[in-house]
Amino acid sequence: MTTYDVDFANRLRLSTVFSLMQDAASNNADHLGWGYDALKKDSLFWVLSRAKILIHRHPVLGDDLTVDTWPKRVEGIFAVRDFRIHGSQGDVLCAATTCWLMLDERSMRPVKPAELLRRYPFNDASSAIDEVPGKLAEPGVKTPAYEKQVRYMDIDVNLHVNNVSHIASILDCFPLEQFRQRRIASMQVNYTGELKHGDVLRLFSADASPDGELSYVDGENQGGKKIFQSLIEWKQHLSVTIT
Repeated sequence: MTTYDVDFANRLRLSTVFSLMQDAASNNADHLGWGYDALKKDSLFWVLSRAKILIHRHPVLGDDLTVDTWPKRVEGIFAVRDFRIHGSQGDVLCAATTCWLMLDERSMRPVKPAELLRRYPFNDASSAIDEVPGKLAEPGVKTPAYEKQVRYMDIDVNLHVNNVSHIASILDCFPLEQFRQRRIASMQVNYTGELKHGDVLRLFSADASPDGELSYVDGENQGGKKIFQSLIEWKQHLSVTIT
């Protein structure tokens, strides 16, 4: 972890947390023989569809982190993978569960993973989060937050906007004061569409609870197609306001 990975309060950026999980998932899939290169031979690739993370304590600069991940089970068309991020004392700082689609790059349609992954070493006995992330309800009234054009730094090896980039875009919908007074306790993101270089992303936000502890953010492309939905849970800092 470096100073580039943390925010003004020395907390690890949530986008960096998602990046660590993505790298761990990629490495583990490679190790199990179902990584990018192995699937590419059959014109297949993994796509993150849904993710939910619980943050028990936000990692900070100086923490020695260990990311554990394992394939949990098949749930319909999803391959479910869980994560735990441990601190230097072995305590669980973050727990997450994710749902992945295996897509055929020729049709860009999902394939049913149960048959293909029948020999995959799933471990349903160990669960970081018991629930599988479900659909998110869209509020009736949303406020335009901002818009951005997809640039070089946003795209991944598939020439699509990386899921980590979307996390950063979501968090940029909130004022700095929000992060001074509150911390993110949990976040769910459902990815429903793709963006490519040059596309425009338009972001909208809404309060999802009367007490302000839940925030909804979604993103659309220039044609109004939904790209992602997210729900963020906020909690008050246990200590004084961060300046």
